[in-house]
Amino acid sequence: MVLPSLVRVKMNRTGHTYRGELPGLLGGGLMTSKDATILHALPDGALLVDARGRVIATNPKAEQLLGFDPTGRTTESLCPILPDGHGFAPAHFLDEQGAGVTLNVQHGALADERLMLLRPVGDPSGSLGAIRRLEAVLGAVPVLVAAVSKDRQVLYVNRAMEGTLGKPRHVLSADLETLLGAFSGQDGLWVRSAVTRALDGEAVMGDVQVQTPVGLRQFELVAEPLGHPGGCVLVARDVSRERELLSEVQGAARREVEQLSRLAGSMAHDLNNGLTVLATAVDEFSSYEDLDPELAQMVGEALRDCRSLTRDLLYLGQGARSDELGPISVAPILARVAESLREVAPEGVTIDVVDDIQGAHVIGEREGLARILHHLGVNALRAVGLTGTVRLRGSMDAHTVQLEVEDDGIGIPRELLGQVFQPMVSLERSGRAAGLGLTLVQRLVTNFGGDIAVRSQVGRGSRFTIVFPRTVPPERRLPVLPEALPRKVLLVDDDPSVRRSLARLLRIRGIEVHEAADGLDALRAADSVQNLDLVLLDLVMPSFPGDKVLALLAATHPSLPVLMMSGYAREDRIERCLQAGALGFITKPFRLKELRQALALGRKRLEAQGQNG
Repeated sequence: MVLPSLVRVKMNRTGHTYRGELPGLLGGGLMTSKDATILHALPDGALLVDARGRVIATNPKAEQLLGFDPTGRTTESLCPILPDGHGFAPAHFLDEQGAGVTLNVQHGALADERLMLLRPVGDPSGSLGAIRRLEAVLGAVPVLVAAVSKDRQVLYVNRAMEGTLGKPRHVLSADLETLLGAFSGQDGLWVRSAVTRALDGEAVMGDVQVQTPVGLRQFELVAEPLGHPGGCVLVARDVSRERELLSEVQGAARREVEQLSRLAGSMAHDLNNGLTVLATAVDEFSSYEDLDPELAQMVGEALRDCRSLTRDLLYLGQGARSDELGPISVAPILARVAESLREVAPEGVTIDVVDDIQGAHVIGEREGLARILHHLGVNALRAVGLTGTVRLRGSMDAHTVQLEVEDDGIGIPRELLGQVFQPMVSLERSGRAAGLGLTLVQRLVTNFGGDIAVRSQVGRGSRFTIVFPRTVPPERRLPVLPEALPRKVLLVDDDPSVRRSLARLLRIRGIEVHEAADGLDALRAADSVQNLDLVLLDLVMPSFPGDKVLALLAATHPSLPVLMMSGYAREDRIERCLQAGALGFITKPFRLKELRQALALGRKRLEAQGQNG
């Protein structure tokens, strides 16, 4: 049986420790001259002798010890008196002229051949015994081990592989296809590819499913290339229970985030109602000639900050809506975030940008991508403190866009690395604030079809890496100018303060507003008020939800445009409203500029439906 030269062992010699690649050539195998190159990895001189007693292969160490090449010689002419082979014993070897040298020799059977190991006199360690001990260890370990030569011959299969695949070792060792045939379907294709790549010098690792005598199990398989004399080794361990536990932990984490997301969405809805009142007041105050401009700017900035916070809560609650996702150019967003970080960074902190993504586009939403980079950048600033470097790096290849936010700050302790994306985890020891920021980042990255990973070392800094699929850039289009605001609007909202503030905002712009406090009032008003141009309909109302009102309006007043609005609504619910005929959706709080944009988008949607119809 033949053992691969992957396994590294330590053999105690006199006065020092030997470290080397040790191939096992053990009794009971099918060793032939075609495997003779394996002898070159042995730490001792080695001679391979056939059944007729003729040397058919040797290694450079043996030729060095003997002083000549013994290939073709018989053992009788080479060593007239050969010890019994149990441990190293001295023996006299003769060249063809009769001159000779005394060496320690040990030999053992290899099926139809015999292996002779040579060592200088006074060097007592026995490689053959070490090989046998090594095979005993590999035979007892619970991991699956198989070795393949560079010419794709199966050299070794251990007992664990034999038991797991349900076939005896001599069958699995017959040829490579028999061994690979134990892996079926897509997993079989992957294992074949892994072996080929490993034989070409590339280490490969992945999970495969194996049908075992006790059922379907999941294994983590590594295909590792060997050095001299070439080949590869396959090592697999059963990770079924680990994956089950990981799935349970991830499921619990997902449920926790979902509960938190629902809470965040509900909070965002309530906060947005209050902000809607403030937004309408700011719109009105901005028209006053005697208003202090500085005060107006402060109020406007505070309102934007509050809207930003509620937007974070909305993203956490439902992610970006699918109708908001599209191809976006990454480089301008990276540059804008870097500039915003420079504005708040201490004087001793440098913000570096490495931009190799000009022209790169990903599927996402501009504000969401900016929030991802901004949150990571702010965390990096906290980590470096008053002095250091924060680096934003963008790179791309044919298929992906990679974004990195790196700092040389205090780093994240190893025990916290697996928790950085969990909500409300305290990261004070890493200089990062506890809260929802990194949870939001992970949710947005996933929402945009990407992956995020973090690497960190205490005292050296951290690096967050995001990988998005690259997409084709959109065609350039001329902007669509919004049309005038409607003249007569039916405003439906169950919150009196929101309803009053929105009505006031519209009326001071000369719009005739009819108010409804619930769905029934809205249906009555739609029947009684003539020539309505638009219905602004709140989606989330307790007694008569907006989507039900929409369905009834679509049946009784099919030509009446309805624009849905809400401070919080799930994406699937919004999508159903759009499919039911809603003109569009607008998030509260909003200002007149955003209302115009929503109406313009709705008109475009109606035009597209008309063209398709």
